[in-house]
Amino acid sequence: LRPGSMASSADNEPTYFIAGPADSTDFAKMEYLGELLMRNLPDVSVEVHRLHPEDWPAYAAEAARRLGFSRFADGHAAFAWTAAGYCVGDASQFNANCIKKYNVSFDTAYANDHWDKIVAENLEEASVERSLHHARTSGERVQPSLPPPGEGSLYGRTGIDQLFYGARRVRRGEHRDWSREPLGALDTPEVVVVVPAGAQLVPHKLFDVPESVLFIVQSPGGALTPDCLEGISYGLTELRCPGLLLLGALHCDAVDLALKVAQAAQRGMTVPLAPSERAYAEPMAAAFSRVLTNAPPATSQAALRAACVEEWLRSCEKQLRETVPATLALVRHRELHIACGLCDGVSVDMV
Repeated sequence: LRPGSMASSADNEPTYFIAGPADSTDFAKMEYLGELLMRNLPDVSVEVHRLHPEDWPAYAAEAARRLGFSRFADGHAAFAWTAAGYCVGDASQFNANCIKKYNVSFDTAYANDHWDKIVAENLEEASVERSLHHARTSGERVQPSLPPPGEGSLYGRTGIDQLFYGARRVRRGEHRDWSREPLGALDTPEVVVVVPAGAQLVPHKLFDVPESVLFIVQSPGGALTPDCLEGISYGLTELRCPGLLLLGALHCDAVDLALKVAQAAQRGMTVPLAPSERAYAEPMAAAFSRVLTNAPPATSQAALRAACVEEWLRSCEKQLRETVPATLALVRHRELHIACGLCDGVSVDMV
């Protein structure tokens, strides 16, 4: 989640705003709950304002004055509020609110050492954002830099978080003015995006980012064919992109064919496939069959299709993490972050 402008509530669900210093464990826990809500409740949106510790006191004082939350004016704690201007409170109060309304909590999410790791990552991201802000205001050119050894996955996660934050921005009808970015900040790609060929998806428009920050690899159905893996390898090793996003499409010819093959197999039948189709349709159909076999009888066709594509994305991610040598090594050395997204042609959500 990245800092952004305040937005109105989505439909009938409240929109939460969370603000806090990047070096705060309480803030990290509140941010975790915000991400959890958005992953499981599409109508709930959360805006996170993550501040560098040096910038937090001034921000807290101004926000508390403007919102009327005087008890948080001294910056002693992160806090949350709703679009209606209701002060939810600090971390413990926000946690209690989420337990009561949504039955989710951060109480047993992670061990203390893992929270410490998240706080360290938050602080690193806030420091990068602060440097970029300085470059914007001073007019300096940002020099492309590689992540320090062992921190590529952090940079990759940040880049992919930016993409999904942009996707939520697009859903609200908002668009970021990228012309304000400092010179050089957008010169090199940050994320390799695997896109299903023929799905008519335009990733930079879906995510509201400049084309230059994405390296696109197209493949039938997003299958990890030899050509696809070669493109991924180039983006990760030659262009040094620290993020890899597998994008699935609900509506494309490859999904239609794989569903046809999987459904025919359940009836003991086969579908004739050309050699070029077999390379992607058979592994996709195998993933789809796992869903079709276990799906309740009353499941709608739309829900089945979405579940099948999600299962396919997860199987591709597992293959990249466990069996593809290039990506396996990068993941083990914390140089790569891999994520999946599901697109209906208009919007995209993380899965």
